[in-house]
Parts: sequence; C-alpha cells; structure tokens
Amino acid sequence: MHTFARSGPYIRTRRDTRFVMLAFILATLPAAGIGLWSIGRLVLLTQAADPAEMLPAIDIWQLRALDALGISGNSSSVIAGSLLGVLLLAPALLATLAVSRAWAEIFARVRARPVDPGWALTAWLFVLLLPAGMPLHLVTLALSFGLVFGCYVFGGTGRYLVNPALLGSVFLLVAYPSQFVPGVWILGTAHATGWETVAVLGPDQSGVAWIGALFGTDIGAFGTSSAAACGLGALLLVVFGIGSWRIMLGALGGVVLVGLMFTDVPWYWQPVLGSFAFVAAFIATDPTTMALTATGRWLQGALFGALTILLRMLNPEHPEGTLFALLLATLVTPAFDHLVTRRQIQLRQKLHAHDTIAT
Repeated sequence: MHTFARSGPYIRTRRDTRFVMLAFILATLPAAGIGLWSIGRLVLLTQAADPAEMLPAIDIWQLRALDALGISGNSSSVIAGSLLGVLLLAPALLATLAVSRAWAEIFARVRARPVDPGWALTAWLFVLLLPAGMPLHLVTLALSFGLVFGCYVFGGTGRYLVNPALLGSVFLLVAYPSQFVPGVWILGTAHATGWETVAVLGPDQSGVAWIGALFGTDIGAFGTSSAAACGLGALLLVVFGIGSWRIMLGALGGVVLVGLMFTDVPWYWQPVLGSFAFVAAFIATDPTTMALTATGRWLQGALFGALTILLRMLNPEHPEGTLFALLLATLVTPAFDHLVTRRQIQLRQKLHAHDTIAT
C-alpha cells in the first residue's frame, strides 16, 4: 500500500501544497484582472484608430463576439475592455490548462503516483506571462518544454530546480525571438511595451505616465500591466505565510541600488515597468526554488533585481530582461545557501572552541 505526502518534499513552507497553489492563484487575480482590462482597452483603441492594423484572428471573432453580446466596443467601457481581455486570454488559457493536465496525467500514470498538484498553477502563471495573440502551437510547445524538462524530469512539484512557467517563457523568448519584435508587443498592433518606449524615447518623451504604469496602463503581458496589483498580490502571499518578503524587498533593493548607477531611465521607473513586479511577487517566491536560508533569500532577491537592471540597460530593446535575470539568480541560489550555511557552521565551531577553551 502506497502512502503519499501532502506537501512536496522541498517546498519551503509549512503549508499544504494545494493550499499554496490556491493561494498563488488567488494572489494573482488582481494583477490578471487589471491586465485583461488594460490589454482589451488598448486593442479597442487600436481598432477604433485603424481597423486594418489588427490581427485577423482578433478582428474576426473576439470583436464580433462583443457585438453579438450587445456590448459596445467603446474603449472607455470597462466592461467591454475587460471582456475583450478575457476573450483574448481564453484560447491560450484553455490550451495551457489542457497541456499541463495532460503531462501531469502522463507522468502520474508512468510513475504510479497521484497527479501533480501544481499543474493548474503552472499553466496559470505561464499564460499570464504571455503577450496577447501568441500562436497557440508555440504556447503549447513552450509550456511542454517547461513542464517536462523543468519540472517532471526532476520529480514534479517540490523537486524542480527552476520554476517551469519561467523556463517555458524563457524557451519561448530564445527559440522564437521573431514573435517578440521590438515595438510590437501586442501581436498585430504597433504598440511597444512601456519599458521599450521609456528606454528608447526617455521618460519625458515616451508619453507613458509613471502613475499609469503603477496602477494599470503599462503595455505588457496579460498579468503584468499593474505593478500596484502585483504588490497587492505579494502582500497577500506574505499574509498567507507563503511568499518570502525578503526576496521581494531584496529584489526591489537590487533594482534601486543598481538603477541609481544608470541615468537614462531613472531608478523609480524600473520597478513599475515590464514584468518585474509580477516576476518578483509570483515567480521568484516559488516555494520550491527560493533559498532555504534567510540570508540566501536576501541575496537571491538582490541578485535578481541587479541583473534585471543590467540586462535591461545593456539591451534596452529586449522585452523581458526580468525572466533571464530570475533564471540566472535561481541557478545561483543553491550556492548562496551553501555559503551561508558553511559560514554559520564555521562561526558555531569557533564559538564552541572558544567556550571549550574558556572552561
């Protein structure tokens, strides 16, 4: 008779695994809601300005679905913008959920184990890192790569080295860079991300408002439009006792300190642009991959924040420097834990030796 642990063996939290998954999904809902509205609103603005500029897939059924439901396509309508965002997200979300569940079932049957509890969260986080209009065959391929080679070959949730949603997103960026043409983030439009616009034109000439980027008008992936909403989700994770506030504050500190060295884009713009806030709140705090030691978590977050600025400033046209920064920081994290633990052992040995001599 087989017995199974309720939590992954290497999840750095006392909470049950399923509770952790549900808490992460709940914490991301504010960011997802504002992101869907922001993207839908922008697509409606583009459609109103130049209908020929839109992707055929968007022009044919998402916008027509609004008309069929009797909802005005006015860009100022919160309902229309939000619903259009949902319609843009739905195909990718359904595809990722199906693919993630399929891989979970396959590995569960091969290994005679229960279905991995993290399959839904991985699909959800992955789809929130996608731009609108990404071809579904690339979405399913990238997620499959992240799940198989980033998660299940190591044993599943609680055992992997790199967050599978992060690995799948990086795979998509590296393997299909043509899908992320600078200046065309929402596929089928001529809109650049807020980060690209500010980096190329400067904050004063970009037309991007700092307060707008903070609260929800930044152009980006489905879940990255509002840094404030990501911050709210991060706070929820801390309250739930799941997210590491040390990693979050360390990442913010790394961004600020290294951002002060660059004058092209002021440091206070860096945390509110791009996917930094989303990644710092929901990917860097993965209970499986975050550092074991408190000092290691500070170092992990600080390295992630510092690398984000370096990658952005060395290549300001790159849409997702944050993903590569976190990938590198995650791979270095075990070394941080090793060094911190070794240092603590040495200090205790010296203290023990001093007490022995004293007695």
